[in-house]
Amino acid sequence: HRHIAAEHWTGHLDGYWGNTNNYRVYFDPVDGLAKFVTWDLDYSLIPDVDWGMNWNYPASFISDNCRWNPGCYDQQREAEAWLLSELDIDSIEAEFDAALALIDGRAHDDPRDYCSSWDVTYWQDYVRDWVLNRNDEIEAYWGF
Repeated sequence: HRHIAAEHWTGHLDGYWGNTNNYRVYFDPVDGLAKFVTWDLDYSLIPDVDWGMNWNYPASFISDNCRWNPGCYDQQREAEAWLLSELDIDSIEAEFDAALALIDGRAHDDPRDYCSSWDVTYWQDYVRDWVLNRNDEIEAYWGF
């Protein structure tokens, strides 16, 4: 449930819930429990509608069955609330600002010219807006 909550917060639609993709399952030899490990997050920070998907209609077998099972779905809702309570958005924003300060000059003056300075600023602002507003979006989705 926490794995899916993290996918939801990051908008990782190409993960287990949305596309049954870009994850591995690890079975802990000590407790025998399955743990999901996310990888390939290149399709993150994307609103579900922009990808033609909807968080209400998961692609994976387990998630789809959880979606329609009230007990399981309540546990997912609890995991989403837990994640929101654990995230320190101010610290995330501070780390984001520190990373931007480190790369800013070079990101805007790339000799290969893959992205214009305008593109760099636009996408940096986009990510900042995602971080600053995602909790509110998740709260609205779950009705918190």
